[in-house]
Amino acid sequence: MFQAKVKGFIGSPRGYKSYVSGLRRLLSVRWPFASQVSGFLPPGYARLLPRFLGEVTRIVGKDDLSSKDFFLHVRFSRRLDVYVHLDGANPQVLEALSDIARDFRHRTGALCAFCGEDSTQTSAFCEAHEHLAGFPIAEWFGRAIEKMQVVELSDPSSSIEEIEVESAASKTSEFSEAVGEAQADEPCEVEEHPSVLLWRCDELESIESQGAHLDRDSSSRIRGVIKTLEQLSARRSLLRYSSDVFDYLDYLLRIFPNFNDVIEYVRSQAHLAALGSGVIALEPLLLSGPPGCGKTTFAQALREVLGYEKHLHLDMASAQTGAQLSGSETYWANAHPGEFFWHLVRSPVANPFVLLDEIDKASVDRYPPTNALYSLLERRTANEFRELSLPWLALDASHVQWIATCNRLHKIDSPLRQRFLVFEIPRPSPEQSAQIVLSVFTQLRRECSWATQVDPPIQPHILHHLAKLPPRRIRQQLTVMYGRALAAGRRYVSMDDCLPSDWLRLSETVH
Repeated sequence: MFQAKVKGFIGSPRGYKSYVSGLRRLLSVRWPFASQVSGFLPPGYARLLPRFLGEVTRIVGKDDLSSKDFFLHVRFSRRLDVYVHLDGANPQVLEALSDIARDFRHRTGALCAFCGEDSTQTSAFCEAHEHLAGFPIAEWFGRAIEKMQVVELSDPSSSIEEIEVESAASKTSEFSEAVGEAQADEPCEVEEHPSVLLWRCDELESIESQGAHLDRDSSSRIRGVIKTLEQLSARRSLLRYSSDVFDYLDYLLRIFPNFNDVIEYVRSQAHLAALGSGVIALEPLLLSGPPGCGKTTFAQALREVLGYEKHLHLDMASAQTGAQLSGSETYWANAHPGEFFWHLVRSPVANPFVLLDEIDKASVDRYPPTNALYSLLERRTANEFRELSLPWLALDASHVQWIATCNRLHKIDSPLRQRFLVFEIPRPSPEQSAQIVLSVFTQLRRECSWATQVDPPIQPHILHHLAKLPPRRIRQQLTVMYGRALAAGRRYVSMDDCLPSDWLRLSETVH
């Protein structure tokens, strides 16, 4: 039923917004509790939605669904992720919801995300729509019809049916009967991605001559770097906020309730960006708080919410010099570019994500690792960043997204501290800690097939002890407990499955 109705917009350049609003309207008729679904469900997966929502109704019951807040969030990035939550539900119900969400996601693996046809491809698309991979979802509808027109022009004998794209005009009228002409006429505008020139290609030609006075090994290393840069594109697009970033931030707040101020700041910047180009342009952020409050874990989760697949994680506590950020001087025999240089020039976007962990523990000896940050964190100087091992080449690092963590804010020099937007992160309350444990537990069951072999839920006394741990240790401890329970032939976990008390003192509050 759903697939027949939503298929009308396949190949329609105006179909994206109409599909989203039309799907909500269709849901509101039969499953009003899901009419406010957040995120974007690819049209190819729509036919699986009735079964999924029917299972939700069976498990929760209509009364609870009508009286409690139901949260359903879908996210697509090469595969479908489904997040389900019901406020006030007991752990057993939450786990049952997670199980059917995982089953829903598993079933989508055999379907084309765009047309819903069975697919044997390794990607999320069938052969006819493989050209859509890598494009924002909002562009799928328009690009499908563009592909259709290209095939028709290049081969007059090719029919629409051969490329599995039906007439947008005839199908649009079918869907309009269900959702109304107003929604079907909504336009879908797609902007080109703004881009930045990271380096000037003409400068590469002069760099080799500039380093001619160096020894043979150094000159060879410079030639190697130049050759690598010549094989890369100097122009990169700027990553933009996804259309459903606000839904992702809502979900992030559920997992990290003690990071409310940071999340609201990002939300405000996303609103501002929506009025312009949509480009992610946050101030350098510094998360300050006691050990174990989840700063690093949150930073990595924020990176995923913003849409970054990879990031550079620099452990400033172990850094002895600034080589990671600025490379090493050319007079050293082993001079070479730093990790930051390679992350920037190899990143698919001009505004990559960099995490500076425990910046307050950086060495203050002769070569402080933080020296390069004084210029990198200022946009007017970062747009001509010069690596110490390649001082003749200027890189535009002014769009990098920086986030740092620290335990003791006063340990950071004032001039450096003032270059960050500082957020004080409190410890989570006992209620917030319990919610974090359940979130980590649900994520494990979604990501790891072996986790489904252990019966949910987490027993209250175990939940109480795990809530005393930092977020990163919660996942470690749950993994150990799962392994020990399964090794003992049990499908349930107990306190006996915890690590020895001299490793993790679960009976003591973490300070």
